[in-house]
This record gives sequence, C-alpha cells and structure tokens, in this order.
Amino acid sequence: MRKLLMTTAVAVAMATPGMAATETEGFMTQSEAGDFYGSELIGKRLYVSEAEVDAEADWTEEQRAEWDDVGEINDIIIGDDGEVKAVLLDIGGFLGIGEKTVAVDMSQLKFVTETADAEDYFIVIQGSEAMLESAPQFDMAAVSPEGAIDETMATEETAEADMADAEMTPEDEMAEAEATMENAADEAGEEMAEAGNEIENAAEEAGDELAEAGNAVENAAENAADEAGEELAEAGNAVENAAENAEAEVSEEMAEADAEMTDEAMPAEEEMAETDGTAGGWATPEVERDGYETVQMVDLTAEMLQGTYVYGADEENVGEIADLVMTEDGQVEAALIDVGGFLGIGEHRIEVDFEELQVLREQEGNGVEVHISATKDQLKERPAYDG
Repeated sequence: MRKLLMTTAVAVAMATPGMAATETEGFMTQSEAGDFYGSELIGKRLYVSEAEVDAEADWTEEQRAEWDDVGEINDIIIGDDGEVKAVLLDIGGFLGIGEKTVAVDMSQLKFVTETADAEDYFIVIQGSEAMLESAPQFDMAAVSPEGAIDETMATEETAEADMADAEMTPEDEMAEAEATMENAADEAGEEMAEAGNEIENAAEEAGDELAEAGNAVENAAENAADEAGEELAEAGNAVENAAENAEAEVSEEMAEADAEMTDEAMPAEEEMAETDGTAGGWATPEVERDGYETVQMVDLTAEMLQGTYVYGADEENVGEIADLVMTEDGQVEAALIDVGGFLGIGEHRIEVDFEELQVLREQEGNGVEVHISATKDQLKERPAYDG
C-alpha cells in the first residue's frame, strides 16, 4: 500500500499519525516503504481497466495492453484535514483544445507495481473510457484561494440562479431568447462580413501575384526563345561550314587515293604479266584458309562450280562462274565469269583459263570457293566472251 507524501512545508503541515514510526513531535525524518511524493503523482499517466484490478498481483505486458491511457494527472485536491481527496485529470481534446478536467476520488486509484522494475508503478482505476468521458466537468472556480472547495459559494450561486429563473415569465424568457438570438445573429453577420473582406482581399492579392507570375513566365519564355533561335542559327552555320570542309577534305583524299591506287596497280599488272607466260594472263593464286584445301579439276564437277562466287586479289567478290568451256575430249579448259552488273543486267562475261584460278573446298563439307589474282577492274578490262 502506497502513501502520498507532500513536498517541503506541506509535508510538515499534513503529517498524520499513521507515520508515527518515522516522525518526532509532529516532524518526519524519513519516508516509509510504500510512500511517494505528490510531485511524482502530478504528470503521471492514468489508465482505466474494465477488468478488476488487483494491485498486489503481477501484471504482464500483454495484460497491461488492455488498459486504456485516458489522460494525465495535473493536480491533487487536499482537504483541510490533510487528506488527499481526489486527483484532477485532463481527458479528451487535442493539444489542449477541447480538454475537460474531471476529479477522480483517491479511493478509486490502484497503484500497480511494474513487475520488471519495483521502483516504477502504474496508476489504474476500474471502469471504462466512456465512463470518464461522460463524467461531470470539475469546476475549478469553486476552489477558494486557500485551496478548499467553497461548497457554500457554489450553493448560493445555484440558488440565486434558480430564483431568477423562477421569477421570469414566459414572455420574459421569449424576449431573452430573441435577444440572445439577435445578438448571435449580429455577431455571426459581423464575423461573416469580416471573413468576406478577408477572402476578397486575399483573392485580390492572389490575382496580383498570378498576374506578376504570368508576366514573368511570358518574359522568360520570350527570352529563352530568342536565345534558342540565336543558338540554333549559330549551330546551323557551324554544321554547314563543317560539312563544306569535310566534303573538300574527302574530295582531296579520294583524289590522292585514286592516284596512289593507279600508281600501285600498274606495277602489279606488269608483275603479273611477267609472272604468267601468256600475255594478259594472271598467276594462279595461293590462298590459304582454315578448314579449306586446294583441289584439282578432276575432283570437281561442273555442277559444283556453276554459280560459285569468284574472289579477287583483295578478297573482294568480283563475279561468279556462269559456265565452263569444255574440250572435245571432255576436259575443262576455261571458266566463263560474269563480272559487274545487277540481277543479270549490265554483266560483263569473260573467259578465264582454268590455270588462272584456285579452287578451295571445305575439308568437312561441300562448300567451294574460287579465287583469282586479278581485281574487278582488271577483269572488266578483259574482252567480253563471244563464243
């Protein structure tokens, strides 16, 4: 059982015989086990439990979760005999708005010790949250400056109000009600007028701000458009100049490349002519390719060669074998190669001695490639086949 101790001078004035074990001639030298100070009580949270509360029992955290936190103790009421009569509790409301103060009798409070911490405790009353919300508002004005509740003053004020109500006639009551309603209507009208003026002023200010913002946006958009136009014009000029310069450079490089190719091609043609014993012929290529091997004509058929692409000295596709020229004894003498053209149009068909060709066949397949030591331009220079 806990007992409440007042602090400083109040503790001396309110000392009771129940604490004789630790007091001398009306004074206390120390508190007893179970005592606590009033300053500890103020600010403490108050819980309400619909189940019966046994202050001596151990309450688990799960059981305490069913309690409702209804408010904070903000003061205590002490009678002139030194007895703590009640605690004042603020309930309801939000941030101090809409709160009401109720007085809970001290005898209703249960002090439940925290199981895990014997020095801590909870203050609980049995009931419901709705019970406290419907409790009467505590009248702070009825407390005298000395701290006692002035019940006489409250009774006299109530009696005077009752007598005034009894003397009023129905007509007086109606007049008073009408006056009250008229005053309320006037006040409401004034408040509405003030609110209307505030709204009108706010609307005008908002209109001015919107107009200023619109002008600022319009000016910014015009400036941005002008700047973008200038930048685009500059970029266009730069691109045009770069294109002209690049075109000139490319033309020069192509002219130089053509001259170099002509200079390089002439010795090559002379060298191939010297290598081959026949005028205008080309030496047999010696191309090596992974997965392929050089084969002789005896290992091939006309069907395998017809339509096969022919690759030139620079590994370029220079044409395809259109047909084979056979001797009277059935031996392949030459190949007819179509050079240039598109889809058979504009092709230049020439005759090439089979000794000028190298035939490669896949080692593990039937793929065939035909190579020649000439370029496409050189092949086009050979006279067309008229056979």
